[in-house]
Amino acid sequence: EIRLDTLDSAAVGKLAVTRTGGWQSWRTDVVPLTPVTGVHTVYLTFVRPDANEFVNLNWILFKH
Repeated sequence: EIRLDTLDSAAVGKLAVTRTGGWQSWRTDVVPLTPVTGVHTVYLTFVRPDANEFVNLNWILFKH
């Protein structure tokens, strides 16, 4: 989830992560965001119901 300004704010974007087949098997996903204006602190929050590892993030790009 992508949140602005605080960790508990409403998410402005969400991505359901699915398997790629391995830790070094990459893909690019596009996440639509709720339009916002101004300057914000961006938080990426990762949620899983157990304690297992589940994501290997390579890069993130915000465009307008």
